[in-house]
Amino acid sequence: MSEKIIVELDSKWERRVNSSLFWVVSALTGVSITYAPIYLYRAGQGGYSESSGWLVPVCFAVIYLVPLFYIKLGAEVIKSIHAKRDQDKVDWFPLLMNRLGRLFRHR
Repeated sequence: MSEKIIVELDSKWERRVNSSLFWVVSALTGVSITYAPIYLYRAGQGGYSESSGWLVPVCFAVIYLVPLFYIKLGAEVIKSIHAKRDQDKVDWFPLLMNRLGRLFRHR
């Protein structure tokens, strides 16, 4: 069973996703998943020279900061989905009490 959900986001997220910032974050996503961890692993084994020491903090920054964009976007989407479901949710307790009341009144 599938369900169609329409998610409404703030205009600030629409601007962020449609801006050139999104292209940069998208390009850095591959770097943060593949290249940066591999570089840090090889640098830890002494595979690179000392002159590239500035790349280690850059790799850590890319690994840490790129997912923050997606985490915040995902949090907004989840918040919107929960708000929509809370609007659609029926409060079951009054319905149950009403039906139980009818059931016991007729006896």
